[in-house]
Amino acid sequence: MASYNQAAQKVLTAEGGYTDKAQDRGNWVCTNQAWVKGNSNNYYCTNNEAPLLVGTNKGISAPALAKHLKRIPTPSDSLSLTTQTVLDIYEVDYWKRIKGDYINSQPVANIYFDAAINHGVSRATKMLQMTLNLMGEQLQEDGRIGTRTLNAINRADPSLLHNYYKRYRWNFYDKIVEKDPGQSIYLNGWRNRLDHFPDFNLMADMESGGVLAAVAMPSFNSNTKTTISQQANAILDDVTYTLHQGVIAYTPLMSNARSFRAVKLVLIGGIALVLFFGFKVLIKGSGLL
Repeated sequence: MASYNQAAQKVLTAEGGYTDKAQDRGNWVCTNQAWVKGNSNNYYCTNNEAPLLVGTNKGISAPALAKHLKRIPTPSDSLSLTTQTVLDIYEVDYWKRIKGDYINSQPVANIYFDAAINHGVSRATKMLQMTLNLMGEQLQEDGRIGTRTLNAINRADPSLLHNYYKRYRWNFYDKIVEKDPGQSIYLNGWRNRLDHFPDFNLMADMESGGVLAAVAMPSFNSNTKTTISQQANAILDDVTYTLHQGVIAYTPLMSNARSFRAVKLVLIGGIALVLFFGFKVLIKGSGLL
């Protein structure tokens, strides 16, 4: 099972220090009690309330700090956050809510945990459910981490899930900027954040001396046909994912597991045709036909 301490240290390296840029909505808090109770679903104040610029420190946004303190925070509250307090908030408000202790893969838990802090637990979970559905699951994309979602996480190929989820987050950042060009000042920072979560195989090489890498991307020298087949299927899934992203960019209604399988079948059919006609030309050129 994944370790909270490992995940927390990973996120701390990705998070920056204190920031109070006015363009970042996460740096603001409304002066009503909705933030304290955790009932507000957006960053916009109601009833003409004046928002308060508090700031964010080590990933703890103004609304998250309000919920933790159970009162409206001040900039001083954010500035004075200790690492231990941050770790306590991480564990209670994020790690436990995503059920990190029940996730088998540490890399998957790491990037999911980071997403929960960066995007919010509900959005991070919904993005993970959508990623799993692209991989063939049929989950309800409700942003809740229940038994079905947790089981799907643990039966998925961890390398594919980690890398696909990372790409999904990358695309999500791009869409934020497309919708609001003013957010482009944060794009490089968001991308740098994702760089702290290298693709699964590279990470495995660094963290386990190649042991996990050998499992995730088995060698073609293996004596078992199953291992080679799994690697080929992983590569095919990787190509399919890239093509599928292009498909759903133009046909949003196809962003589900069924369309992913359809793209994969088309790709397999195309490869089969190329191999068939290539082999036929080869045979004909050799004079055997």
